[in-house]
Amino acid sequence: MTTQEEILKTASDYRGRMIQVSVEMETRMDIFISGYFRLTPEKQGELMLLVLGSVAVANKNSILEYILSIDRVDGKLDHSFNIKQYLKKIRDIENERNIFAHLPVDLSDEAQKIFKEKIGTITFVRMRPGSENKSPALGIPKIYDESRINAAIKKVEDVNKILNALDIQRHGAPSQV
Repeated sequence: MTTQEEILKTASDYRGRMIQVSVEMETRMDIFISGYFRLTPEKQGELMLLVLGSVAVANKNSILEYILSIDRVDGKLDHSFNIKQYLKKIRDIENERNIFAHLPVDLSDEAQKIFKEKIGTITFVRMRPGSENKSPALGIPKIYDESRINAAIKKVEDVNKILNALDIQRHGAPSQV
């Protein structure tokens, strides 16, 4: 297997892992939001499928902010919980997910050298049109190794745990669909 093939294989693994946990986070958000309306499981599923499925994560974040603010006013959310900080974590995760979903893998000689020296280190970077990975990149390269991808995944898992705990706090059990 060539170095380029190894880079692409590793990048594919990293992409898949990050996108998978991001989808899980977004589904958890959908369940939380739809659970707010206390619908039957069937109607909750329809709301998720027909409405929330086409809503961007940024907009779901706004909906979460509204729901959490109402929960705070209603005494269902402890005043020590920092809503803005929590929502910022979700925005940061979505920005990081977008790196994996949209940026191409750097296959330049420099990127191959880094990959060989630091096994599993992948660079995602927007390349200049027609550069074929030979000219300088547009923007700042995003470099990931196994520990950084694991840290990114842990952030998503932590956000999901908090959302699940908030759901339990509101309903006594996590919302189900």
